[in-house]
Amino acid sequence: SLALSLSLSRAGAPLLNTYRSWSDARAVPLICLHKGKTGEDEVILDLSPLRTPQHFAEIARVCSAAHPGATVEALEVLSPSLDKTTGGQEG
Repeated sequence: SLALSLSLSRAGAPLLNTYRSWSDARAVPLICLHKGKTGEDEVILDLSPLRTPQHFAEIARVCSAAHPGATVEALEVLSPSLDKTTGGQEG
């Protein structure tokens, strides 16, 4: 599954926090693979380091359209219509 996220939980993950800080300092998206115990992996794409929230909804639409079944998990930046237009879910 592919999840698009605007922020990641930072508690208890020093390596992830370092990678997030590195991505933020360079203004590049953070891409992270979470290996699932059941064989289903999750790809996290954190767009917040791009500092272009006006483009987040469009990026999410393109990514979720390219990966059927993708889930879009976002904060207040994405509009409620995203779920209807892409088949993704907003959280």
